[in-house]
Amino acid sequence: MTLIWMLLGSSLLDLVVASGILFYPWERYLDSETLRIVSIPRFILAGLGMTAIFLFKLPVCILLGLDMFGTIHLVYLDLVVVFPLLGLGAFIVSRWGKKMKVVTPSAKVLSLLLISFAFIGLWASFVEPFRLQLENAELTLPQSSSNLKPLKVGVFADLQTRAITEYEEEAVDRLLAEKPDLILVPGDLYQGEPDHFDRELPKFRKLLSRLKAPAGVFSVRGNVDRQYEYAKVIEGTGVIDLENRSHEVEFEGRKIRIVGIEPRGGIDSKNPLWKPLLEPKAENEFRILLSHYPDPVLDLPKKSPVDLVVSGHTHGGQICLPLWGPILVLSRVPLSVGAGGLSVVEGNRIYISRGVGVERDQAPRIRFFCPPEISVITVK
Repeated sequence: MTLIWMLLGSSLLDLVVASGILFYPWERYLDSETLRIVSIPRFILAGLGMTAIFLFKLPVCILLGLDMFGTIHLVYLDLVVVFPLLGLGAFIVSRWGKKMKVVTPSAKVLSLLLISFAFIGLWASFVEPFRLQLENAELTLPQSSSNLKPLKVGVFADLQTRAITEYEEEAVDRLLAEKPDLILVPGDLYQGEPDHFDRELPKFRKLLSRLKAPAGVFSVRGNVDRQYEYAKVIEGTGVIDLENRSHEVEFEGRKIRIVGIEPRGGIDSKNPLWKPLLEPKAENEFRILLSHYPDPVLDLPKKSPVDLVVSGHTHGGQICLPLWGPILVLSRVPLSVGAGGLSVVEGNRIYISRGVGVERDQAPRIRFFCPPEISVITVK
């Protein structure tokens, strides 16, 4: 509730300051006809006023508990709410307030541009976060026998929700419809208040219990997964926890070895856990490193015996710019890798899922040019 009031108060303050600079009849006091004109410089001055207020209020908000994602939320509301309202105000003045203010043609064009930000916000917050995609990738292993059937690996990453809805059910339905042989869940299952967790726990367990695959379903904990909540969520679901564990399974002539790593965990070749992952492989052996963070791919030896690293965490950046890609992925991997999909880093292959959910808590619900996904990797 404190966050809501903080966001509302911040946006209202920015709107009042910017509106005052743009529309208040300062000419009454300063005796200047130019102050009757709403122009591009006037918009720039309003933007500078908002920036000054933002820099003033931000330390106060941080003292009240605002984090990095909350700061992004403040900026986002200015972009998709305050800016469009300013543009709408200028557009209204240009049509019906000519005796009070004169709006220049270039300022009218800018007003329409600012109004369009509202529609971008509606799409980014209410459409794209639910525009679930099925992503397919192919991985060819040079040492595999041609007699082996392709292995379908499903990836169900970053559910990251406080409640199970039809959307999360649809994600499971669509993944199971692909009939994967193996399902990997690289963490971030529940993100919400601790006192809300017990009410939602049965629904989470029911959802995860539906994840079935002949070669098994394996998961590791993500950075938003509190240890005791994660353990409760997967308990009795058939999902095998691989945090700092190794598992081997024989499936249709292929030996599959999966090693899971804890959040922010590193790779130490002296650790007994990593020895079987880094030693020479047997014929028809497929090795997977399952990690919530993609960063361990940077710690592997070049062209290591690990066939595939599977991770989530980055959400593909959530906000991607055309011709550029993600702005931020919160990982040490390059932005192009953090954007998601199958990549090669120092000779090691990694698949990063954009995830089913979005960052929550203080973050705005937003995806832009970065729809959520479930994934199927076909190994040949």
